[in-house]
Amino acid sequence: MNILRPIYDFDRYSAPIAKAIYGMLYKEIFAPLFAILKDTEVRNTKTMALEEALKSGRLQYVDDFFIGPLNASISKELRAIGAVYNKVRKAYKLERANLPASLLSAIAEANLIAKEKLRKVNEFLSSIEGKKLALPELDPFFQNTITGLNKQFHTTTKSLTGQDLEVPLAKRFEEDLKKAYVQNLDLYINKWQDEQILKLREKVFKNVQSGFRAEKLATDIQYEKNVSFNKAKFLAKQETSLMVSKYRQLRYEEVGVRKYIWSTSHDDRVRKRHRELDRKIFRFDQPPVTDLHTMARNNPGEDYGCRCVAIPVLSNFEALEREYASA
Repeated sequence: MNILRPIYDFDRYSAPIAKAIYGMLYKEIFAPLFAILKDTEVRNTKTMALEEALKSGRLQYVDDFFIGPLNASISKELRAIGAVYNKVRKAYKLERANLPASLLSAIAEANLIAKEKLRKVNEFLSSIEGKKLALPELDPFFQNTITGLNKQFHTTTKSLTGQDLEVPLAKRFEEDLKKAYVQNLDLYINKWQDEQILKLREKVFKNVQSGFRAEKLATDIQYEKNVSFNKAKFLAKQETSLMVSKYRQLRYEEVGVRKYIWSTSHDDRVRKRHRELDRKIFRFDQPPVTDLHTMARNNPGEDYGCRCVAIPVLSNFEALEREYASA
């Protein structure tokens, strides 16, 4: 039985796309929020550390407690005015009646700033809710991937036929692949956007309930930003993998290859069902069941997170040689 070297889905195909998508998400969603929540500049250089922390929002006074990050200077000032450290709350406590007038003023100023920040955050989230995000220009990345896949295909066939026949993928097939690729990314990104805005609203609501701590909210948004980076990588990888799988089938069928050997990555990350398919032969037009619960059928690379590859099987190598010789 003769086989062809498989066409691989390298990370270098999806990585630039993931970076572009993440850059778009950061610019459209997270950068404006961070701009709203950034620390308020304190212009009075003589302001004490405690007052500065309150005015900037890094420290909040909620229900008689000073909540937020503490340093030696702030802790020293709090003890000097009679505040007592509570080990359970991990915060200093001092009743409002015992607060110096300067701190009461700083707290009032901080509350006004906090309310304004909250208003702007809610206003921004409302402005992007339901708004369709525009995908970054994907054509250069797509073309680079197609070029790389064409080189893999040509190298494989050249090693078998001895001829340098760099025949590109038919334009109509390339356009179909690109259309499906862009549409799927557009669909998933905008679905993710709706879910992300809902999550951000929930975090804002919980933050308000705890006294609106701008720094805590910024930390929560930073976490969601990191999640969005991973999501961008997943979406780019998944859709690129799906596109590569479709490319394989198109190119192999062009030269008369109908069957393939399912090959896993042979590591502990391979899911059970895919491990069961390893080394078995299937037809591209009759993919196996890859999920016994949903009965979904997929070729290698089409299932979510699938890293498997299709090793093409040549049932009649002599016919393939004749076809290339007459091309």
